[in-house]
Amino acid sequence: MKITVVSGNDRLAEAMRLVLEKAPLRVEPENVRVTAFSDWVSQILGNPKGSPREARAAGNSGEAGPSAPEIPDLIILDGAALHSGAAFDDVARLSQHLPFVTIFLLAEDRQASLLLDAMRAGIREVLSIPLIPEEVLSAIARAGSRIPNVDAGGRKGKILGFVACKGGSGATFLAANIGYALAAEHDKRVLLIDLDLQYGDASFFFLSDRNVSGSVAEVVRQAERMDATLLAASCSRILPNYSLLPAPEDPEEAAAIRPDQIERLLALAAANYDYVLFDIDRSIDAVSLSALDQADAIFPIMQSMVPDMRDAGTMLRTFKQLGYSESKLHFIVNRSDKKEDAPLKPIEKGLGIDFYKTIPNDYLNASASVNQGMSIVKLAPASPVSRAVRDIADDLVGVVADQDHWFRRLLRRA
Repeated sequence: MKITVVSGNDRLAEAMRLVLEKAPLRVEPENVRVTAFSDWVSQILGNPKGSPREARAAGNSGEAGPSAPEIPDLIILDGAALHSGAAFDDVARLSQHLPFVTIFLLAEDRQASLLLDAMRAGIREVLSIPLIPEEVLSAIARAGSRIPNVDAGGRKGKILGFVACKGGSGATFLAANIGYALAAEHDKRVLLIDLDLQYGDASFFFLSDRNVSGSVAEVVRQAERMDATLLAASCSRILPNYSLLPAPEDPEEAAAIRPDQIERLLALAAANYDYVLFDIDRSIDAVSLSALDQADAIFPIMQSMVPDMRDAGTMLRTFKQLGYSESKLHFIVNRSDKKEDAPLKPIEKGLGIDFYKTIPNDYLNASASVNQGMSIVKLAPASPVSRAVRDIADDLVGVVADQDHWFRRLLRRA
């Protein structure tokens, strides 16, 4: 893994060299550069030329000439050089020119305005100055997991992320019920993690009449003993093979959760469950970004209404800026009503996507499911929503809907 650190500060550059020596992945710390950002970025943008892939190949092979900097896998920029809007414009150009390169920023004061400017410029993460070695190494590991042929840590289970394009689109409802179908219909070990940390309500879908065992915050703050036993003990059991880890009820506990803690939580969950599903708030921040980066598939949920279309377009652009491939994104239209909603084909054309699945509208059964704290798959198995949810579960596990499969499913419901 090739890492380039660009800083005009000798002490910061030396501190970063020492941190990189402890990185678990094979890195090349000799690429730490003590140079002015403007000079370095002008060389990158000027040479090598061609398409982004050609640029990286040419830079790494030396074909661009001796003065062209080598194109790394990860660029870490010292934020001291980025106080002007023009500097962030240069970073945005750099991000667009090298979409396969991850960019981090080092900053002493991570104000909200700085984080917003960084996200717009295509910067993946903003790290603290003075350096926190654990934070830096965790961020580097996340960057390495996105590079082909770099070991991501031996994960076994699939991680699936659900996010509403607009509030109230039903992302939590679908995540909870798809998880139920994977467990009940396919005998998979499933964990649902509520990562809508401020307003999470996944527990209401199954645990309205029971006390919640633990929360995300209770697990991650016990880093020294975070293991499969602690995770299982903190979850609430929905089925013998389906568990839920709720969001914290205390806003202060939610605010204290860090991206590296979520990364470790998801890695632990994926090592112990066949499927790990999480839902997040549609406002992308460092914590939710950490979860989305690790997801094998992301399911943005929307309705076929004008406000949803606008927000879906915004979310799609954000995901593209973050470097997520089209194959990772699976847009689902929820509460679809052919008689009242806008036609789906023009929406697909306008967004430049193909919808993955469509969930029919069945308000009575869906609301009864929520009010009773019972999966709609169990409460109303003949509902068109239940059929659509089972179809998604079938697709996730690669089941062919043959006669024998449907017969066994019928026996399970009997």
